[in-house]
Formats: sequence, structure tokens, C-alpha cells
Amino acid sequence: MPAPFFTVEMRADDLKAGGNTLTIEATPKRGGNQTMELTFDYQPTPISLPTTVDWSQSDQLDVQDGYWEILSADGTSRLRPVPGTEDYDRLVNVTGSFPGGRRVETELILRSHHQERLYGFGIIPMRGGQPDEGGVSPRRGWNFAIAWYYSAYKGIGAEFSLKEGNGDSNWVSSYRNFKHENGVPYRLIAECVSEIDSEGNHLRYAQRMKWFTAGEPEPSEWLEVIDTEGIALPVGEYAVAIVAHRCQVEFGPVTVSALEPITVS
Repeated sequence: MPAPFFTVEMRADDLKAGGNTLTIEATPKRGGNQTMELTFDYQPTPISLPTTVDWSQSDQLDVQDGYWEILSADGTSRLRPVPGTEDYDRLVNVTGSFPGGRRVETELILRSHHQERLYGFGIIPMRGGQPDEGGVSPRRGWNFAIAWYYSAYKGIGAEFSLKEGNGDSNWVSSYRNFKHENGVPYRLIAECVSEIDSEGNHLRYAQRMKWFTAGEPEPSEWLEVIDTEGIALPVGEYAVAIVAHRCQVEFGPVTVSALEPITVS
């Protein structure tokens, strides 16, 4: 992490429901030890859907990476990386982890981006954390579904990706050309659902997305991808997150709804 920022990882079974206090002791190059206490709230109760996160309360932000701030304009709160701190995969969890399918909707506005490096921004409707061997910290893997704009393809796309620890990354994606404009509000809808057989057994995860200018009619076409075309994601619980990768982007309220499994032949 670039100084002076750092990330702390904790296991869920090390936490207690409700208020927790983390004590950090640091030894500077000169002078005595310095101690800081940070308090946070942990709620292991199941998530109730549908839910809308409107970014109105800064003390409830579940920041996973980066430095974020809330803007208020026209009666709406928007979330963005603090200007000057844009870099690799700035992440905020919208919800904690839960099983099952989900539909995620938001409005986002790109303000600026790194002129000479790849950048992207959008939703991670399924975020499975960093899978790795026991005892390894910080964990090195990843496990997710993402729906976003990515400059490498000059378009919008949906991906599944899985990387175990320090192993190779596996992925499958589908992209479509899209010319976005800075300062224009866009609507993003992403759905991820478990496709099952007639006996209720999980077959694969399917993801589809729509990206269109806010205020215009929602298009009927979906951009779609299934995980078994590349690598099958483990069945389990996944969080919902937003991501800003080397760019300055504002996210409006995010709504998450539950989706039932789809039976396929």
C-alpha cells in the first residue's frame, strides 16, 4: 500500500457481533511507540433483501481498498474515491456476503481517468474475497463476477474470474463496444443467478448486464456470460461491491434485490 495507508485483514471468527475495538501499536523510526484504537460494528445476521445503500452515512462505509468520500448534490448522496487517491481497484462493499442470485442497480458518472494506463469502473455483483491457503496473509487470490466498463476493450463487459492463492488466474468474459462520455450519468443493471437442473442441483452461474444513459428507456438486450465457459465459481456466499480502477467516478445509490434460481434442461 502507498504510504501512509495500509490494510488489516481479520477472520470472522475473531470478531464479536456488535461493537469491536482494534488496537494498533506502531513504532516510528524516532520516538516511542504510538497506539491508536479504531472501533467498528460487525453484524453477522443474514442480509435482508431488497436493500438500497444511499451512501448518506459515512461511518457505515465498508471500504475494502482506497480512500473514499461522500458528495451531496440535488438531494442525492454519491460516493467517489478522494481526488488524488485514484489507483488500482478501489473497492467498497455494498453488502456483506449472502447466498443466492442477485440483481444490482446503480447510476454512475465518470469524471476523469488515468490517461496512459488501463482503467475501469462498475459493479462487482459477486465478490468472494481472496481465497488462499490457511495462514497466508495478506491473501492473494480472488473470486468474483464483475460488470463494468474497461478501457482495454473500449467497451462494457461482464466477467467471471477465479484465482486460488498464488496460482494462475482463470476467467471468462463477454464485451461489447461502448463509447462513454465523461460527466454523463449512466445506469448499470447487473444480474447474477444460479442455474439449476430439475433436481435442484447447481449447474453454473449466469451473469447478464445492461448499461445505458440515465433518463433514456431501458434497452431490451442483455450482455450475457456463464462461468462454466471459462472456470466454474464455487457455490457459496458472495458480497456486492463497487469498483473504481485508476479513475475518478461517482456512484449513486445502489439497490440489491434477490433472484431465484433458474431451472434449465
